[in-house]
Amino acid sequence: MGTKLKMLWVGVALVFALVLTLGLSAFVFAAPNESFNLSGKLSYEGGPQVVKYYWSEFVPGSSTDGLASQNLKLFDDGTLKYEMEMTMGSQTMGTTMGATYTKGEIAYLFQPTSLYSYAAVDGIISAELEWNEEDGENEVYKEVESLMENFQIYEHVAHCGDFGWFFEDGYVPSEKDQPLSGFFADDIDARSYCFAGLTGTETFGEIRSSFYNRRLTFALDKTDPDYQNIPEVVHAYPFQLLKLDGQDATDNTVVSLGYHTAEVRFEYNGQTYTLLVDFVTTD
Repeated sequence: MGTKLKMLWVGVALVFALVLTLGLSAFVFAAPNESFNLSGKLSYEGGPQVVKYYWSEFVPGSSTDGLASQNLKLFDDGTLKYEMEMTMGSQTMGTTMGATYTKGEIAYLFQPTSLYSYAAVDGIISAELEWNEEDGENEVYKEVESLMENFQIYEHVAHCGDFGWFFEDGYVPSEKDQPLSGFFADDIDARSYCFAGLTGTETFGEIRSSFYNRRLTFALDKTDPDYQNIPEVVHAYPFQLLKLDGQDATDNTVVSLGYHTAEVRFEYNGQTYTLLVDFVTTD
């Protein structure tokens, strides 16, 4: 009996508390001339917030059972994350890269901090590659360097190797052909903006003559209708050098080692354009 009595009293107490709560609530909302205020501050301590997001998606090659996608996120703490994945039939490959970045005059400059690549068949990983900045310059770092040379980030578009260019999310391209961003290429695939094996005493004309395909690669400010969120890419040659790092320049201007910006003039579709492009010279 004692136990049942205790349970009864607990039940009564709960009912009383509920009635009291409802009564107070009714009083608060029923009193037209009274105000009920809560004081305090609600805060959320989350992780880094995305300040820029780029993406693209397309069917690779002539495959009908494949899909390729890539996305790039720039965070407010100065870090970025790039992800790529491609599936063709039973085969899948993907890459994830982490890096720190700063905003340059034309492009975002970045330094990778991590890289993970994998290949899988029927969902089972057959090969993988992993690197972190703590590992230093080892054999895997060569893969990181290759990705660095094939990766550019601009205000509204980014570019990564064979996966091409992709727009910032929400960016609305113009209907006219307008060059958006570009870089000098030193290989036939136009995937790199780096010129290696130099001394820092070469002229721009000498570097120009060393171009394998002698061309400027740039993105047009319009969407390619065959793909999602991907601009049209054009290669231009010839072009004229107007300025180098903000100073008037010609083919006789000496180019030191490091990161450079160049203003060039070229023709496309019968129109003459000037465009700021970037490139890197290394020893």
